Amino acid sequence: MNVIVNIHGGNDKVNFNVQHVRNVIRDERKKIFDISDVQAGLDLLHRLNEESGSKYFIRTEVDEDNHLKCLVWIDLRCLMAYQNFGDVIFDRAYRINRYAVSFVPFTGVNHHYQSMIFRFALMRVNFSYLA
Repeated sequence: MNVIVNIHGGNDKVNFNVQHVRNVIRDERKKIFDISDVQAGLDLLHRLNEESGSKYFIRTEVDEDNHLKCLVWIDLRCLMAYQNFGDVIFDRAYRINRYAVSFVPFTGVNHHYQSMIFRFALMRVNFSYLA
């Protein structure tokens, strides 16, 4: 981007920015590899799960357009901690990004009053109730 700005004589003479360049690169990768970032991430999670001997629980939900709606990932250690300590705090409002996806930690407290993560999810927020 710096080279293009220098060639054209300044930022004001270039009608695109770094994010535009990233978007073009992403779109070209999708054409070449015929896979989206989300699908590549899901494929990686499933491959890691298979390589570990299914030591993780993965659940995904997609909408009618095949867009990821929810992803839940739990490992055995977190599952055992949940079974031992039980009570869960669930905060869906934490850090909603520009794609309306929030990171949802499921936390609790162990017998030493220390916070523990039992599981987490990535969930797309539905803003239709605001309309």
